[in-house]
This record gives sequence, structure tokens and C-alpha cells, in this order.
Amino acid sequence: LPIYSGVQKWENNWKLFLELEKKATDPGRFLNRGCNLLIEEKQRAKIQRALSKLEEELKIRIDAWEMEQNKAFMVHGQKFMEFISEQWESFHNEKEREKQERLLKKTRQTEVEMNYGSTPRTPNKR
Repeated sequence: LPIYSGVQKWENNWKLFLELEKKATDPGRFLNRGCNLLIEEKQRAKIQRALSKLEEELKIRIDAWEMEQNKAFMVHGQKFMEFISEQWESFHNEKEREKQERLLKKTRQTEVEMNYGSTPRTPNKR
């Protein structure tokens, strides 16, 4: 596996991983019948394993290439391993931001309910 095709494969898997993560937050996915959830979860786990495996393999190959060539291996204007860590960091930061937004929304809702009383929820008639 040459370095450039490995980098391309990592980027493709990263895009797929982000896509599956986005699907995982969609509440409508529980409404479909069949085993789509199971397939998605298996696919996500497989891609996560493939990403970490590719990262390790590419790190070894890139380190060897850098030693051989005496220059840094750059992708998108920065070292590849820095690029990877930056992608993971932005992913985790985005997840944390979404979590904080949900928490803030819940806190605001609780404050409103404390001040004005909660709205009674009547069950839907069938």
C-alpha cells in the first residue's frame, strides 16, 4: 500500500465515519424496520478499527519515508500525523459543543418550568 493511496483511503474512511456519526444522531433511524441499526453499528465499528489501523500503518511508513528523504511528508499543507490529530480533535470538540448545547437547552427549560410551572403532558388518545 503506497503512502498516497493510504492517505486517500484514510480520508475516504474518515468521510464515511463522519457520515455514520451524523446518522447516529438522527432520531428517525429508530423508526425503520429491519436490521439497519445493527448494520450501521457494525459498519461504524469496522470503519473505526480500519481508521486506527491505517493511522498506525501510515505513521510507520511516513516516518520511514521522512528518514529516507530528510524532509517532512505534508498533506494539506501540514504534517500528516498533525492533520489526523487535528481532524480527531475537531471531531471531539464538535461532539462536546453539541453536548453542551443540549445541556444548556435542558437547563433553560428547567428554569422556565421553575418560574412559570411545567405544562401538563396529557397522553395521546389512540
